[in-house]
Amino acid sequence: MDLKGLKEIEALAAAERKEYFEETRRFCENRRAKWQTNPFILWGIAKLAPLFRGFEIEYEGLENVSGDETFIFLCNHSNSHDFFIIRETFEKINKNVTPLGAWDGLNPITRLWFRLSNVTLIKRDSKQSKERGILDYCSRILHGDNGFVFGEATWNLHSIKPMQNVKAGVTEIALITGKRIVPTIFEYVEVDGLCKKESKLYKKCIVRFGKPVAISTERSIFGQTRELQNIMEKMRREIWFREGIVRDKLSDIDIDRYINHTYLKKYKAFGFQYDTSLESQFLLKGESGVENEYCLDEQRDFVPGFLKK
Repeated sequence: MDLKGLKEIEALAAAERKEYFEETRRFCENRRAKWQTNPFILWGIAKLAPLFRGFEIEYEGLENVSGDETFIFLCNHSNSHDFFIIRETFEKINKNVTPLGAWDGLNPITRLWFRLSNVTLIKRDSKQSKERGILDYCSRILHGDNGFVFGEATWNLHSIKPMQNVKAGVTEIALITGKRIVPTIFEYVEVDGLCKKESKLYKKCIVRFGKPVAISTERSIFGQTRELQNIMEKMRREIWFREGIVRDKLSDIDIDRYINHTYLKKYKAFGFQYDTSLESQFLLKGESGVENEYCLDEQRDFVPGFLKK
Protein backbone atom coordinates (compact mmCIF):
# COMPACT_ATOMS: atom_id res chain seq x y z
CA MET A 1 0.00 0.00 0.00
CA ASP A 2 1.24 3.50 -0.87
CA LEU A 3 0.55 6.31 1.56
CA LYS A 4 -0.81 9.57 0.22
CA GLY A 5 1.06 12.79 0.89
CA LEU A 6 -0.26 14.94 3.72
CA LYS A 7 -1.17 17.83 1.41
CA GLU A 8 -3.01 15.40 -0.85
CA ILE A 9 -4.91 14.02 2.14
CA GLU A 10 -5.68 17.54 3.35
CA ALA A 11 -7.32 18.32 -0.01
CA LEU A 12 -9.76 15.40 0.30
CA ALA A 13 -13.33 15.86 1.48
CA ALA A 14 -13.94 14.77 5.08
CA ALA A 15 -15.76 11.59 3.99
CA GLU A 16 -12.91 10.70 1.63
CA ARG A 17 -10.30 11.28 4.36
CA LYS A 18 -12.26 9.04 6.74
CA GLU A 19 -12.47 6.28 4.13
CA TYR A 20 -8.75 6.58 3.33
CA PHE A 21 -7.68 6.28 6.97
CA GLU A 22 -10.06 3.37 7.63
CA GLU A 23 -8.63 1.52 4.62
CA THR A 24 -5.07 2.21 5.79
CA ARG A 25 -5.95 1.02 9.29
CA ARG A 26 -7.30 -2.26 7.96
CA PHE A 27 -4.10 -2.74 5.95
CA CYS A 28 -1.96 -2.15 9.06
CA GLU A 29 -4.08 -4.49 11.17
CA ASN A 30 -3.24 -7.29 8.73
CA ARG A 31 0.45 -6.42 8.68
CA ARG A 32 3.06 -7.34 11.27
CA ALA A 33 6.46 -5.72 11.58
CA LYS A 34 9.32 -8.20 11.19
CA TRP A 35 11.35 -7.04 14.19
CA GLN A 36 10.02 -8.05 17.59
CA THR A 37 11.89 -7.48 20.87
CA ASN A 38 11.90 -9.91 23.77
CA PRO A 39 10.03 -8.39 26.77
CA PHE A 40 12.84 -9.57 29.07
CA ILE A 41 15.34 -7.47 27.10
CA LEU A 42 13.09 -4.41 27.45
CA TRP A 43 12.79 -5.01 31.20
CA GLY A 44 16.58 -5.35 31.48
CA ILE A 45 17.22 -2.09 29.60
CA ALA A 46 14.74 -0.27 31.85
CA LYS A 47 16.58 -1.55 34.93
CA LEU A 48 19.97 -0.57 33.49
CA ALA A 49 18.81 2.90 32.44
CA PRO A 50 19.41 4.58 35.86
CA LEU A 51 23.12 3.83 35.44
CA PHE A 52 23.25 6.30 32.55
CA ARG A 53 21.96 9.32 34.45
CA GLY A 54 23.03 11.29 37.49
CA PHE A 55 19.68 12.90 38.29
CA GLU A 56 16.24 12.03 39.62
CA ILE A 57 13.01 11.74 37.64
CA GLU A 58 9.77 13.38 38.76
CA TYR A 59 6.44 12.34 37.25
CA GLU A 60 3.37 14.50 36.74
CA GLY A 61 -0.02 13.75 35.19
CA LEU A 62 0.14 9.98 35.66
CA GLU A 63 -3.64 10.02 36.14
CA ASN A 64 -3.97 11.04 32.48
CA VAL A 65 -2.42 7.79 31.25
CA SER A 66 -3.73 5.26 33.75
CA GLY A 67 -5.74 2.24 32.66
CA ASP A 68 -5.43 -0.04 29.66
CA GLU A 69 -6.00 2.45 26.84
CA THR A 70 -3.30 2.55 24.17
CA PHE A 71 -2.03 6.02 23.27
CA ILE A 72 0.41 7.83 21.04
CA PHE A 73 2.76 9.90 23.21
CA LEU A 74 3.98 13.09 21.51
CA CYS A 75 7.11 14.44 23.22
CA ASN A 76 9.70 17.19 22.90
CA HIS A 77 13.28 16.09 22.20
CA SER A 78 16.22 17.55 24.12
CA ASN A 79 19.22 15.26 24.48
CA SER A 80 20.62 11.72 24.47
CA HIS A 81 19.00 10.81 27.82
CA ASP A 82 15.54 10.77 26.24
CA PHE A 83 16.12 7.22 24.99
CA PHE A 84 16.71 5.87 28.51
CA ILE A 85 13.98 7.99 30.13
CA ILE A 86 11.42 6.41 27.78
CA ARG A 87 12.34 2.90 28.91
CA GLU A 88 12.27 3.79 32.61
CA THR A 89 9.03 5.73 32.32
CA PHE A 90 7.04 3.08 30.49
CA GLU A 91 8.29 0.36 32.77
CA LYS A 92 6.99 2.50 35.66
CA ILE A 93 3.52 3.04 34.15
CA ASN A 94 3.38 -0.57 32.92
CA LYS A 95 2.76 0.16 29.25
CA ASN A 96 4.43 -1.41 26.24
CA VAL A 97 5.89 1.23 23.95
CA THR A 98 7.50 1.47 20.54
CA PRO A 99 9.29 4.79 19.95
CA LEU A 100 9.68 6.06 16.39
CA GLY A 101 13.36 6.77 15.73
CA ALA A 102 15.77 7.80 12.99
CA TRP A 103 18.23 5.29 11.50
CA ASP A 104 20.50 7.93 10.00
CA GLY A 105 22.94 9.61 12.34
CA LEU A 106 23.31 6.57 14.61
CA ASN A 107 26.43 4.46 14.95
CA PRO A 108 26.05 0.64 14.73
CA ILE A 109 26.08 0.11 18.51
CA THR A 110 23.40 2.75 19.07
CA ARG A 111 21.28 1.26 16.29
CA LEU A 112 21.47 -2.11 18.00
CA TRP A 113 20.44 -0.54 21.33
CA PHE A 114 17.49 1.10 19.63
CA ARG A 115 16.46 -2.14 17.96
CA LEU A 116 16.63 -4.01 21.25
CA SER A 117 14.48 -1.29 22.80
CA ASN A 118 11.63 -1.88 20.33
CA VAL A 119 12.31 1.32 18.38
CA THR A 120 10.79 1.48 14.91
CA LEU A 121 13.61 2.97 12.83
CA ILE A 122 13.22 4.98 9.63
CA LYS A 123 15.67 6.72 7.33
CA ARG A 124 14.50 10.32 7.32
CA ASP A 125 15.80 11.22 3.85
CA SER A 126 14.13 8.21 2.17
CA LYS A 127 10.45 8.47 1.14
CA GLN A 128 10.23 4.69 0.80
CA SER A 129 11.76 4.10 4.25
CA LYS A 130 9.45 6.65 5.87
CA GLU A 131 6.32 5.15 4.29
CA ARG A 132 7.29 1.57 5.16
CA GLY A 133 8.28 2.69 8.66
CA ILE A 134 4.95 4.44 9.28
CA LEU A 135 3.01 1.36 8.15
CA ASP A 136 5.15 -0.89 10.39
CA TYR A 137 4.79 1.57 13.23
CA CYS A 138 1.00 1.78 12.95
CA SER A 139 0.87 -2.03 12.82
CA ARG A 140 2.79 -2.28 16.10
CA ILE A 141 0.42 0.20 17.72
CA LEU A 142 -2.67 -1.60 16.42
CA HIS A 143 -1.27 -4.87 17.80
CA GLY A 144 -0.95 -3.49 21.32
CA ASP A 145 2.05 -1.17 21.68
CA ASN A 146 1.78 2.46 22.69
CA GLY A 147 3.43 4.83 20.24
CA PHE A 148 6.05 7.40 21.21
CA VAL A 149 7.01 10.16 18.77
CA PHE A 150 9.48 13.03 19.03
CA GLY A 151 7.44 15.49 16.98
CA GLU A 152 10.30 17.90 16.29
CA ALA A 153 12.23 15.06 14.54
CA THR A 154 15.51 16.12 16.17
CA TRP A 155 16.80 17.87 19.30
CA ASN A 156 15.65 21.35 20.21
CA LEU A 157 18.79 23.21 21.31
CA HIS A 158 17.33 26.70 20.98
CA SER A 159 18.10 29.10 23.80
CA ILE A 160 14.52 30.38 24.31
CA LYS A 161 12.04 28.47 22.09
CA PRO A 162 10.15 25.76 24.04
CA MET A 163 9.55 23.74 20.86
CA GLN A 164 10.71 23.47 17.30
CA ASN A 165 7.86 22.99 14.82
CA VAL A 166 6.07 19.66 15.23
CA LYS A 167 5.71 17.56 12.07
CA ALA A 168 2.21 16.52 11.05
CA GLY A 169 3.23 12.87 10.68
CA VAL A 170 2.21 12.24 14.30
CA THR A 171 -1.32 13.41 13.50
CA GLU A 172 -1.34 11.12 10.45
CA ILE A 173 -0.32 8.17 12.67
CA ALA A 174 -3.12 8.99 15.12
CA LEU A 175 -5.66 9.06 12.28
CA ILE A 176 -4.46 5.73 10.89
CA THR A 177 -4.53 3.99 14.28
CA GLY A 178 -7.52 5.78 15.79
CA LYS A 179 -5.55 6.44 18.99
CA ARG A 180 -5.58 9.57 21.13
CA ILE A 181 -2.41 11.63 21.45
CA VAL A 182 -0.91 12.41 24.87
CA PRO A 183 1.14 15.66 24.86
CA THR A 184 4.28 14.80 26.86
CA ILE A 185 7.13 16.94 28.16
CA PHE A 186 10.59 15.79 29.25
CA GLU A 187 11.98 18.82 31.08
CA TYR A 188 15.63 18.52 32.11
CA VAL A 189 16.29 21.12 34.80
CA GLU A 190 19.92 22.11 34.31
CA VAL A 191 22.41 23.08 37.03
CA ASP A 192 23.07 26.80 37.49
CA GLY A 193 26.80 26.89 36.78
CA LEU A 194 29.34 25.52 34.30
CA CYS A 195 30.16 21.81 34.10
CA LYS A 196 33.11 19.70 33.04
CA LYS A 197 31.11 16.49 32.52
CA GLU A 198 27.79 15.88 30.80
CA SER A 199 26.82 13.55 33.64
CA LYS A 200 26.75 16.56 36.01
CA LEU A 201 24.55 18.71 33.78
CA TYR A 202 21.08 18.12 35.21
CA LYS A 203 19.39 18.52 38.59
CA LYS A 204 16.38 16.40 37.59
CA CYS A 205 14.08 15.42 34.74
CA ILE A 206 10.37 16.23 34.98
CA VAL A 207 8.17 13.90 32.93
CA ARG A 208 4.77 15.49 32.50
CA PHE A 209 1.78 13.85 30.78
CA GLY A 210 -1.01 16.10 29.50
CA LYS A 211 -4.59 15.15 28.87
CA PRO A 212 -5.16 12.88 25.84
CA VAL A 213 -6.31 14.64 22.66
CA ALA A 214 -8.61 13.00 20.10
CA ILE A 215 -7.76 13.63 16.44
CA SER A 216 -10.55 14.02 13.88
CA THR A 217 -10.69 13.25 10.15
CA GLU A 218 -13.10 16.17 9.78
CA ARG A 219 -10.53 18.79 10.73
CA SER A 220 -7.25 19.96 9.20
CA ILE A 221 -4.27 17.67 9.84
CA PHE A 222 -1.92 20.65 9.95
CA GLY A 223 -4.26 22.71 12.12
CA GLN A 224 -4.59 19.93 14.69
CA THR A 225 -0.81 19.51 14.71
CA ARG A 226 -0.35 23.21 15.50
CA GLU A 227 -2.88 22.89 18.33
CA LEU A 228 -0.86 20.01 19.82
CA GLN A 229 2.29 22.10 19.62
CA ASN A 230 0.53 25.00 21.37
CA ILE A 231 -0.52 22.66 24.19
CA MET A 232 3.03 21.37 24.61
CA GLU A 233 4.57 24.85 24.56
CA LYS A 234 2.12 25.93 27.26
CA MET A 235 2.94 22.84 29.36
CA ARG A 236 6.65 23.53 29.09
CA ARG A 237 6.35 27.22 29.93
CA GLU A 238 4.28 26.31 32.99
CA ILE A 239 7.13 24.11 34.18
CA TRP A 240 9.65 26.87 33.49
CA PHE A 241 7.60 29.37 35.52
CA ARG A 242 7.22 26.98 38.44
CA GLU A 243 10.92 26.03 38.45
CA GLY A 244 12.10 29.64 38.15
CA ILE A 245 13.54 29.11 34.65
CA VAL A 246 13.58 32.46 32.79
CA ARG A 247 13.83 32.06 29.01
CA ASP A 248 11.55 34.76 27.64
CA LYS A 249 14.09 36.67 25.57
CA LEU A 250 17.69 36.35 24.43
CA SER A 251 18.95 38.78 27.07
CA ASP A 252 17.75 36.33 29.75
CA ILE A 253 20.34 33.77 28.66
CA ASP A 254 23.66 33.31 30.44
CA ILE A 255 25.84 32.99 27.34
CA ASP A 256 28.76 31.13 28.94
CA ARG A 257 26.39 28.66 30.58
CA TYR A 258 24.44 28.07 27.36
CA ILE A 259 27.59 27.40 25.33
CA ASN A 260 29.09 25.14 28.01
CA HIS A 261 25.91 23.10 28.49
CA THR A 262 25.10 22.82 24.78
CA TYR A 263 28.66 21.71 23.99
CA LEU A 264 28.42 18.92 26.58
CA LYS A 265 25.04 17.78 25.25
CA LYS A 266 26.29 17.66 21.68
CA TYR A 267 29.76 16.17 22.07
CA LYS A 268 30.22 14.63 25.52
CA ALA A 269 27.08 12.54 26.08
CA PHE A 270 27.55 8.81 26.62
CA GLY A 271 27.59 6.92 23.32
CA PHE A 272 26.29 9.76 21.15
CA GLN A 273 27.36 12.92 19.34
CA TYR A 274 24.95 15.37 17.76
CA ASP A 275 25.71 16.16 14.11
CA THR A 276 24.23 19.61 13.53
CA SER A 277 24.87 19.65 9.79
CA LEU A 278 22.91 16.40 9.42
CA GLU A 279 20.16 17.10 11.94
CA SER A 280 19.34 20.67 10.94
CA GLN A 281 17.97 19.55 7.57
CA PHE A 282 15.17 17.66 9.33
CA LEU A 283 13.84 20.64 11.28
CA LEU A 284 10.54 21.91 9.92
CA LYS A 285 11.20 25.42 8.68
CA GLY A 286 8.74 28.25 9.28
CA GLU A 287 8.27 31.40 7.22
CA SER A 288 11.43 32.95 8.71
CA GLY A 289 13.54 29.79 8.39
CA VAL A 290 14.79 27.92 11.43
CA GLU A 291 17.13 28.60 14.33
CA ASN A 292 18.16 25.77 16.62
CA GLU A 293 21.50 26.74 18.15
CA TYR A 294 23.47 29.82 19.18
CA CYS A 295 27.20 30.43 19.21
CA LEU A 296 29.74 33.26 19.41
CA ASP A 297 30.75 34.77 16.08
CA GLU A 298 34.14 36.31 15.24
CA GLN A 299 33.11 39.55 17.00
CA ARG A 300 32.13 37.52 20.09
CA ASP A 301 28.44 38.29 19.57
CA PHE A 302 25.86 35.68 20.60
CA VAL A 303 24.15 34.77 17.33
CA PRO A 304 22.27 31.87 15.69
CA GLY A 305 24.76 29.32 14.39
CA PHE A 306 26.34 25.91 14.85
CA LEU A 307 28.31 25.33 18.02
CA LYS A 308 31.38 23.58 16.66
CA LYS A 309 33.54 20.98 18.36
